[in-house]
Amino acid sequence: MQVCRKDIIITYTLRCQDFQITDCTLDNIKEFTDMVVHDEEEYEFIVLSASEEINGISFLQATRHKGDIIFQAGIKIDGKPEVMETIVSKRKCYRFLRDYFLEGKTPDLTDFTLMKRM
Repeated sequence: MQVCRKDIIITYTLRCQDFQITDCTLDNIKEFTDMVVHDEEEYEFIVLSASEEINGISFLQATRHKGDIIFQAGIKIDGKPEVMETIVSKRKCYRFLRDYFLEGKTPDLTDFTLMKRM
């Protein structure tokens, strides 16, 4: 699905560790979210990326860790790629992905923390 925002056509790619869907749909996003939330063994993460940065965010990602859903946003700080993260509910995870996809709305990063580099 292509979305036109301010005369820019944005396409979205959804992927997990096994495969990716270019030009994904909202149904694909719902399905992937359900898989990562409910099936810890099958899908380790999902990533939704746009063809253009939206409000400085290049991708959104969700993963499970010890029963929590870790939600991440890819940003740039001083020109370097960084990842901000927070713990969310399934509902909030899906809402963040849906809003990014349908409206180009990005999460408020005030409750996110900068992920430490290894």
